[in-house]
Amino acid sequence: MSTPYSYIIAEDEPLLARLLAQQLNEHWPAARCVGLVSNGGRSVKLATNSPDVAFLDVRMPQLDGLEAARQLCLGASTPHRLRAAYDALRTRPPSRPPPIDYLLKPVETARLTKLSNGLSGQF
Repeated sequence: MSTPYSYIIAEDEPLLARLLAQQLNEHWPAARCVGLVSNGGRSVKLATNSPDVAFLDVRMPQLDGLEAARQLCLGASTPHRLRAAYDALRTRPPSRPPPIDYLLKPVETARLTKLSNGLSGQF
């Protein structure tokens, strides 16, 4: 049985990457991780698999998460959530908040559950 959602994780701290993958597996069972990478450059290459969501650390070696997000948005295989957020940021009225969501480290269970529920409702 295939799952309808997929995601990648780009995190340069291996323990945090594995922990986030474990938490996502527990709190967003409808999704599967299609890759864990340690820098933004690899996340851009991995996104050719067209994941639905990209969890990108902001500070990483080689290419930070913000630049990786920018490059992902320019590519044909942009994760759906990231492309929607990027486009909305460019065209949204100033009165509306940006649709980008985020997790702070360490990831809190309640926050992750809220995020995964929101993501499930978008696809």
